[in-house]
Amino acid sequence: MSFSAQQAAEALGVSRMQISRLVRQGDLRASRFGNALLIDEDSVSEYRELRPERGRPLSASSAWARIARESARLEAAGNEREALEAARHLAIVGRRRATRHAYRVVPNRLAALLVDQRVVLSGADAGQHHGAPVRPGDPHPVYASGDDLDQLVVDHRLRDDGADPNVIVRVVSPDVWILHDRIAPPLVAAIDALDDGDARSAAEILRHLLRAGRT
Repeated sequence: MSFSAQQAAEALGVSRMQISRLVRQGDLRASRFGNALLIDEDSVSEYRELRPERGRPLSASSAWARIARESARLEAAGNEREALEAARHLAIVGRRRATRHAYRVVPNRLAALLVDQRVVLSGADAGQHHGAPVRPGDPHPVYASGDDLDQLVVDHRLRDDGADPNVIVRVVSPDVWILHDRIAPPLVAAIDALDDGDARSAAEILRHLLRAGRT
């Protein structure tokens, strides 16, 4: 199901100009039919649920520092509900941790992208590597340094035409890049799953994180 830009604007209580900006930022999924911009209805619902709170969001460096602190605190606390609420809050206030880009890569090249050493797996893909009972699927979320994005686009023929994206690339400034492993930490994976509307995977990843903290 799709909304027109005007319908999406009315649903979110924003202007049509704001809808166009949210599409460019990757906050809303959209496609074009002729000159008309069609907004994915599910992405409107997801954005409404995780609508940014009033006030300034954290800077990228502050967001990553907060995520690191919360990960240690939540493991010690061991409360699943608290962990899920904390992840939802971090998805909102930490939205400047990266710039979100939705791309389409031809399916037979997707596997090559996901094993590229320049990307860090996140969401359900990372959760599965950590041992959580989740099943990855489209779109696959990854992180990349801003230094690598242009070459990744060329090497894997990534298209940003908005049509049926199967990979979400979250681009982090090299100045604040802290993801030195190929797999994102569990809390980061859960935050990204929530960001992409996959609440079930987020809950399972957090549950696994807390269990690991008790052992």
